[in-house]
Amino acid sequence: MQKKYKFALLGTPIAHSLSPEIHRIFAEGCGIDIDYIKIETDKAQLKDAVERLKREGFSGFNCTMPLKEEIIKFWLPFGLPWIPVLIWLRPRIKLLYFKNDNVYFIYQFLACVAIAIPTIISQEYLVATIGKLTQLDNISQISQHDKTKYYSLKNYHIDKQHIAIQKTISITGKTNEYLNMFMYIAMPILDSNTDIVKFENKYFQN
Repeated sequence: MQKKYKFALLGTPIAHSLSPEIHRIFAEGCGIDIDYIKIETDKAQLKDAVERLKREGFSGFNCTMPLKEEIIKFWLPFGLPWIPVLIWLRPRIKLLYFKNDNVYFIYQFLACVAIAIPTIISQEYLVATIGKLTQLDNISQISQHDKTKYYSLKNYHIDKQHIAIQKTISITGKTNEYLNMFMYIAMPILDSNTDIVKFENKYFQN
């Protein structure tokens, strides 16, 4: 009897996600039997959700927003340093002699921490100075997140029939030596081309 593998998609909201269906299609094409389920999980529930997957014998899981951000922000800086540590540092530590074998692991762990902490601090510094990028599946999700400086949209439709353009020209400087030309463009961003433009200001920039 062929073994059945269990996988899960973690995140919120995930009701719209086609990831399980796409993975099932690829698995069937490869002759692999899988069960891929969706589990609504926020950041606070991530640890408990992963523990549940371990207990129930899941083979793996995939994350979507906002958990991707949490993994990139915290888990990757702690996970990736193990690669150079195990490849280059571990063989050199093994050359040393310790009475307690646990000391080998402690040295490796401290090396990973020494790499991870500056990485996490650098990430926070970049977010504070440059601005945070929030990834959205569609424009309707903008109200579900905290306001940030930048947004990335996966699915969108620009209503080109209702684009507005405002041009301004001014002369500045003590002797009018600077000619300033500015062009402001406003355009409706919709979920799809079937949406209707509502002529009201819901989001605006000062």
